[in-house]
Amino acid sequence: LPPLLLDDEEAVQIVMERGFGVPARFHRRVITNETALRAELRATRERGYAPAIEEGAAGTAPIAVPVFHPPGTQNRGVGTVSVAGPIVRMTQERIAEIIPDVRAAAVELSQIWPVRRYLDAEPLRPISASG
Repeated sequence: LPPLLLDDEEAVQIVMERGFGVPARFHRRVITNETALRAELRATRERGYAPAIEEGAAGTAPIAVPVFHPPGTQNRGVGTVSVAGPIVRMTQERIAEIIPDVRAAAVELSQIWPVRRYLDAEPLRPISASG
């Protein structure tokens, strides 16, 4: 498989080719120019997680951590672990408290990720709130 984790130049090139159009369903806080995109890519790589505070919807604060394969590297991003909540509860202090657990989950997933392919396992199904 080709690498899924893009370097900054590849990511910027894709966005520049597709444009900064913002779907009506997204909130006004999305990135809308190349300078802001480059700054956010740099900051995300430095902190090791990506926040999307009020980008998808007003009042929401999701964060995402990449799942890498092989584990402990940044060779190939194969997914993310994300957590979201209302902005009133997902403060910077709360994010700082939970990010180690989100990172630990991403590392754990990176360690077992290829196993499902070799075990011929059924695809995972989302867990619903009702059980």
